[in-house]
Amino acid sequence: MPNLSAFISYAFITSFTPGPNNIMSMTNATKYGFKKSLPFNFDNMYS
Repeated sequence: MPNLSAFISYAFITSFTPGPNNIMSMTNATKYGFKKSLPFNFDNMYS
């Protein structure tokens, strides 16, 4: 169940702020984990 609630909250947020960076951030976190995806996410935040 935690994955379903995380997905629903993510889907709700991205419905208001769509964009390829959001999808890439979610994909990187799924593939590599939270800690390893942080550099990519911080780069997206400042670009």
